[in-house]
Amino acid sequence: MKFNLNTIKSDLQNILRTIKFVFESDRRLCYVRLVLIVVQSILPLLSLILLKKLVDDITKTGVHHEGDLANIYFTIGLVCGVLLFTQISTVINNIVGEILGQKIIDYISSMLHKKSLELDLTYYDNPEYHDTFHRAQQEAAYRPIQILNSISDLIRNSISFIGVAIILADLSIFILLIMLLAGVPSLLIKLAKSKNYYNWNKENTSLYRMINYLSMLMTHRIYAKEIRIFNLGKYIQDKHNTIRKKLIDQITSLLSSQAKGDLVSSIFEVGALAVSIILLTNKFYTGSVTIGAFVMFFAAVRNANSFLNGILSNVTSIYRNKLFLNNLFEFIALQPLIKQADNAYILPKLKEGIRLENVSFHYEGSTKKVLDDISLKIKPGETILITGKNGAGKTTLINVLCRMYEASSGTISFDGINIKNIDIDSLHRNIGIIYQDYCKYDLTVTDNIRFGDIDGQHDITQVAEMSGANVFVNDFSKRYETLVGKYFKDGEELSTGQWQKIALARAFYGDSQIVILDEPTSSIDLETENNFFNQLNDQVKDKIVIIIGHKITGKIKADSYYHLQKGKLSKVSHQYVNANA
Repeated sequence: MKFNLNTIKSDLQNILRTIKFVFESDRRLCYVRLVLIVVQSILPLLSLILLKKLVDDITKTGVHHEGDLANIYFTIGLVCGVLLFTQISTVINNIVGEILGQKIIDYISSMLHKKSLELDLTYYDNPEYHDTFHRAQQEAAYRPIQILNSISDLIRNSISFIGVAIILADLSIFILLIMLLAGVPSLLIKLAKSKNYYNWNKENTSLYRMINYLSMLMTHRIYAKEIRIFNLGKYIQDKHNTIRKKLIDQITSLLSSQAKGDLVSSIFEVGALAVSIILLTNKFYTGSVTIGAFVMFFAAVRNANSFLNGILSNVTSIYRNKLFLNNLFEFIALQPLIKQADNAYILPKLKEGIRLENVSFHYEGSTKKVLDDISLKIKPGETILITGKNGAGKTTLINVLCRMYEASSGTISFDGINIKNIDIDSLHRNIGIIYQDYCKYDLTVTDNIRFGDIDGQHDITQVAEMSGANVFVNDFSKRYETLVGKYFKDGEELSTGQWQKIALARAFYGDSQIVILDEPTSSIDLETENNFFNQLNDQVKDKIVIIIGHKITGKIKADSYYHLQKGKLSKVSHQYVNANA
């Protein structure tokens, strides 16, 4: 084991942060837990003292000293009372611990969710982010409560050990020193074991994520059809089992190595206990202690060994959980790459519109330009169509315009205000969008549409009628309060086209000034598609509308037409549109 002051300081800070999380989850329960810890620490010492008194009283009294029996019965009552109080305090402590554990899980989960929502889209394109999140998500739910329990037990065991140590020191300081020295190898071995397991676990994060992913392929409904139609089940299951076998082999090897260390530490601990009992027995035979004292000291030796082992286990547990909590703190430390500007502007009612000037973009870690020197101006009330092949950069252009990604170079402005100086929430509230890979929320129809402006109070039926969703929604017995999707009980199954109609209604729900439609009718029937584009101009009025498509179609009546190819955007003439429509 290698230690340095900076590492120890960092570890202590993380442990203190964890304790702070625990207290912030429920301070009242934490204080109750502390009181119970102190009480449970004192009770074992009181039991030892009462045990000595009971044995000595019984030894002195004998069968013919009836007058002293009352004193013995009183002591027995005290012993039983202490045992009962110990049981009661244990029950209460378990209840408090369970409730506090649930509170901590909620608190940490909320923290993880908040951080995930803060981070921008760039992180989701990075495998290292997914490893970091996986480690934080897997460990954060229970590690803080384990640290709390370990610290609680450490305090309790330490108080009890100090009390027992005082009793043993009165008998023989050598017994105490032997037990303490025997604990040092055990502590070092356990700390090293925890460090090795943590490093192994961290190195294999990607494999664990792959296992989870393969398991999802075999169990999630979205993949069920293709898995069966292409007979992929056995292949994926074999792949899953192969990785699991590899991990199990590594775990077996790791545990075998750790078992050798545990055996060595056990030899030291048992040896110390044996020497202590021999010394105590000699004390008794030389008449240095009474039978009651012998019983008390014998119990003290056993308890001291138990408390010391508890302390070593508690320290090891704190260290082990601290290592894994580094994953949580590593995730919490992530900062959004897209920063909110100080004194950011609320997006005004657009008069001039949107201007892109020499905008380029490449993904982090890549020099290939997905967007290359794009310039574009769109005025309020104007509709433009941007076409291009798959992979041309159309969706990336949308993400940059919505500031999901930060442009690598160039500027984007709204009425002359740089996008970097606009309040991000304000910008997003003013954009109604349907992505090509739109989301399907297994909630009610109302929820699915209202998510377009969750704080708004608009007419859902109007946008549903425009998208064509009203046709099938009105056939449901609960209409707009119908649960859609098959993830939950009583959910209605929808076709791909029906899902797209709901997503289309979501894009138009609200008062957004900008509407972005990425392949908005790719899965919709011809009649609904024609009806939608016929109504589009009446619905958008003075809005900016950007439509993304693979090809030019005469159904879309746009003011300007553009073609995106290899990151380059070029304007297309009306003659070209008419020739290719």
